[in-house]
Amino acid sequence: MKQLVYFIAVNYNNASYSLKYVNSILALKSEYNVQIIIVDNKSEANDVDELEKGIAGIDNVKLIKNTANSGYFGGLNKGLQTIDQAEAAFVLIGNNDLTFDKEFLTLLSKVEYDEQTMILAPDVVTENGFHQNPLLTDRMHPLRKWGLRLYYTNYYFGKTIYHITQLIKNAAMPNRKLESSQFIYMGIGACYILTPHFFKSFSLLKEDVFLWSEEALLSGQITEKNGKILYCPELIVHHAENTSIKKLPSRQTYAMARKSFLKTFRYY
Repeated sequence: MKQLVYFIAVNYNNASYSLKYVNSILALKSEYNVQIIIVDNKSEANDVDELEKGIAGIDNVKLIKNTANSGYFGGLNKGLQTIDQAEAAFVLIGNNDLTFDKEFLTLLSKVEYDEQTMILAPDVVTENGFHQNPLLTDRMHPLRKWGLRLYYTNYYFGKTIYHITQLIKNAAMPNRKLESSQFIYMGIGACYILTPHFFKSFSLLKEDVFLWSEEALLSGQITEKNGKILYCPELIVHHAENTSIKKLPSRQTYAMARKSFLKTFRYY
């Protein structure tokens, strides 16, 4: 009997990305029993219609329609509640704006990890070639945490800090892929792979925030159980990045991010 691998993603008014995500998974080379779950977070009716038409007749794709927008981890939890957690070889959770190299599952089947490893973090690459993992190899330096606190003191002050850091970032050395597999403290929230060891301690993700800072929340959750995150550079995931967030006004995104940061500050 084939082992189960689940892919769970959240859709919010961008069905076209969800359908690219589904088609990318369906094209993977695999000896697994692959199941795809799309959780719609109360999108507009025309977006849901597009999504339903696009997956019609595909047996291993399931659409869950939320009656309200429950946020990112809240949406993923709706999917996690429907799967056979005890039988899953892996559960990939993340954004719907992801696509995968055809050998992704073949390479995943070869990853070796110990009993403390609850999460695998792939090499997540943006459209402009930026490698988003690892987000943090260790806990954040106190000076950087202080800088984040400053960023979230005032919207206009935060915008100024953001533009300065972008200038510094653009002038610095180009972002390079970390080639060696290693344990990290925090991975980018766009994509995680839950191992069977995650489900020995948890059935769901902590969903204390609606959006933003989920990475810190999850790192805190597994650290409390002495869990670990293993970065796997051979697992390549392509990320279109922030397709839902771009639909929100910038002042609104700042306010939401600030609220989430204050709730998760202790986990950085």
